[in-house]
Amino acid sequence: LAKRVDGTIAARFWSRLLFPIRDLRGRVVGFGGRRLDDGEPKYLNSPESPIYHKGTMLYNLHAAKQAIRREESLVLVEGYFDVLRLVMAGIDNVVAPLGTALTADQAALLRRFAPAAVLLLDSDKAGLRATFHAGEVLLQQKMRVRVATLPEGEDPDTLTRQGGAAALAPILHDAVDLLDRKIQLLERKGWFEGLEHRRDALDKLLPTARAAADPIARDLYIARIAEVTGVSRAVLEQELASRPSAAFTPSSPPPPASRRPDEQRARPVSGRSPPGARIEAQLLEAMFASPEWRRRAAGEKPPLTLHVPSYREVFAALAALPASAGVSDSVGGLSERAQEVWERIAKSSSERVAQGFNFDAEYAGIVERLREAEQLRELETITDPEVRRHKLQSASEATRAAWARRQQAAKAHRVPHS
Repeated sequence: LAKRVDGTIAARFWSRLLFPIRDLRGRVVGFGGRRLDDGEPKYLNSPESPIYHKGTMLYNLHAAKQAIRREESLVLVEGYFDVLRLVMAGIDNVVAPLGTALTADQAALLRRFAPAAVLLLDSDKAGLRATFHAGEVLLQQKMRVRVATLPEGEDPDTLTRQGGAAALAPILHDAVDLLDRKIQLLERKGWFEGLEHRRDALDKLLPTARAAADPIARDLYIARIAEVTGVSRAVLEQELASRPSAAFTPSSPPPPASRRPDEQRARPVSGRSPPGARIEAQLLEAMFASPEWRRRAAGEKPPLTLHVPSYREVFAALAALPASAGVSDSVGGLSERAQEVWERIAKSSSERVAQGFNFDAEYAGIVERLREAEQLRELETITDPEVRRHKLQSASEATRAAWARRQQAAKAHRVPHS
């Protein structure tokens, strides 16, 4: 059962197709429900309980574990239908996360059964983000990770439904190493052809080398990155040493008591709320409301920057979610503060949708105000009045007006000298 916004009780999985979620011993511990109509959220899981934790379990692992051990490899897909379709086609070593980005706990569980994984996720932007996130989490468990590339517009369910195991076999056979898949995509964009893009290419490649806990894999990755970028091994190793692999811990963020230096700087000295904090929350509400807004927000150019640390963490987790994932429940890998934000904004977003709030009409304005907030932050960091004056001249009219209001508010709160 679940409580509606108006306080009444309703069946949690009303009008949904149910998928039993089982623990490693095959006992049912929860359910995943898929809407039979076009309503949101499309997928909904059972709430967290003493026996059910989404971030520590995987769909179908109870049935696939013997095949995974036998094959010494597993196939990771996005959702329930993908798993069922592959099993029907005779591919038994297949599992899926429970509507969340892959967590370190799930990766550690998979490593108990096999040393290698093939990632078979969508090839669109959201799918690639989920692929590289999952791959780097698995690399931290010293697993070998390959990526299978689906034809554009296809997913494992539709492809296998049309062509059976024969359609999928060559795709799995041709899977390439995680780092090589990144290199393929960067080469297609021409990022290795000019000096201006090579720094950006390195920023994409180095996290994969940094995540590799196996020293041999890490050494091979460094050699490969040096080969494609023309940067010497010595420089690459120096760069990796400056930010060790321990910095990449998606399931173990720093506790609130040990605030990072960049987060300390993000808090204005004046004690006012950070510019844009409220609008950042509104952006997250939109992302909770629909996979379309998650996709659009994650793909904005230039990328959107959130400055509230917990909001930034929730934004990254939402951006990494597959389109089929539900967002009403908790997600693995978040800090305690970010988990609280997740639950609070998920609830407020659901209430606004129920009240008929039109995110379609508001989204462009939300993004515009986020850009204005970014300009305000930049202005606050400028100490030279002349430089600030020139910056204001090139800013938008709305930004100049907001800056004037902030200055007036600051003057009103100053305590006069006696």
